Amino acid sequence: MSAPDHDLVTALREWDGRSADDITALYTQFHQNPGFVEELILSCRAPETERAATWLIKHHLEQGAVQITRETRQQYYQATRHLTHWEARLHVLQCMDHIAIPPDTVEAVWSFAQAAATSDRKLVQAWGLYGLARLAHQFPDYQPAAREVLAKAAQQHPKGAVAVRLRKARALLA
Repeated sequence: MSAPDHDLVTALREWDGRSADDITALYTQFHQNPGFVEELILSCRAPETERAATWLIKHHLEQGAVQITRETRQQYYQATRHLTHWEARLHVLQCMDHIAIPPDTVEAVWSFAQAAATSDRKLVQAWGLYGLARLAHQFPDYQPAAREVLAKAAQQHPKGAVAVRLRKARALLA
């Protein structure tokens, strides 16, 4: 993979972290560039660009983006170990429905989702639990461990946002 496009990286750094209009404008400006997703994945490794990069990847997928290559998926999930901001972690978890987990990243993704499932941030926690179920759905050897984590979480969160996402997680493994 080549180095990230300087203009895109500069734009990611300059985003104020708040303006939805500005980040959407970045998407409009850059999404057709060759290597767009790959450049964003490289940008996930830097704390000053990870939030914008992960949001743009999520938005790109929500717009019906084309399939992502196996190599790109590997690099995407390997980048999770570099994420420092809770919103960047959340974006990655929210993308798991769209980006299949390559077999050689399963342990890293399991660890990432497990850590998220114990986050102090309820939204990250909810999506972390869902991420565990998503992984176990794709890799059945993980289903017993995922079911155990989800059962414990269901006892701790009978109501609220975590419970809603938890029901969806448990449905994946039904």
